[in-house]
Amino acid sequence: MMSSFIDLELPGESSSSEAMQACPVYVAAVDLSSSEEFLELTKSAWLAALEASLGPGSLFGLATFSDKLGLYDVQGPIPVVKNVFIPADTEGTIPIELGDIMPLLQFLAPVETSLFNYLGSEYGSTFALARACAFLSGPPDYGAGQLDTRRYGEQYASKGEDADRALLPEQTPFYKDLAAFAVQAGVCVDIIAVKDEYTDLASLKFLCIESGGSLFLYTSTDDSTLPQDMYRMLSRPYAFGCVLQLRMSVEFKPSHSYGHFFPDPLYENVQHVICCDSYATYAYDFEFANDVGFSR
Repeated sequence: MMSSFIDLELPGESSSSEAMQACPVYVAAVDLSSSEEFLELTKSAWLAALEASLGPGSLFGLATFSDKLGLYDVQGPIPVVKNVFIPADTEGTIPIELGDIMPLLQFLAPVETSLFNYLGSEYGSTFALARACAFLSGPPDYGAGQLDTRRYGEQYASKGEDADRALLPEQTPFYKDLAAFAVQAGVCVDIIAVKDEYTDLASLKFLCIESGGSLFLYTSTDDSTLPQDMYRMLSRPYAFGCVLQLRMSVEFKPSHSYGHFFPDPLYENVQHVICCDSYATYAYDFEFANDVGFSR
């Protein structure tokens, strides 16, 4: 499996949005409500990512979040950050467009020198691939999408079940809906969580599953292999914007599908894969559609 980009130098002037066509885009979203050790680990991870695959021609953006959202302009000699405070009672969108805070071409910087809508709406399809990595020091506990980790164990105590062996369902559809926005914009989302307590990945995992991303969980910053894992993930070949179509005998039909993809809304047995590499695995369960072939 290979992926490549071919640059063609055409005569004539082009607009700034046209100049962005076919540029790989990488965005880091970093949790600032964390320790200095976590931030140092995140910095090391992105240095490894830069070494692995973010070569010339790629664009990089840095955003931070806590009770406010910060967008960084790193193209000048001194980085500039613009912060927007997030109301605690927000229902999923901040009261101002991200493009009004910082234009997209200012936010995305060449490597050599709400995010999904920000990447996917104003300029149309302005990138060949887009990957957003969310670095979490714990489960989101502020604003829209906040997760109540107290439910872990408590809801099973009265039933006499072992919480450590129970598969918890998602507690909110927020992240599944957010994954739909990511898929629509063609953005692959990776989640990197560093926490030695319950993090509610049962709710967060849909961002990775449906967008073709990866999910990493580390119990501490001391024993984390995050920089090495980031290097391995981004240095191996991967492809974006794939379509997987399943064909089978008429006597069979798929009953369940497993993998980091999402079904086509119009065509049956067609899956869209935002991002995949040589380690991506997809599986199907089949059942008999009829018994005609077994009547002889």
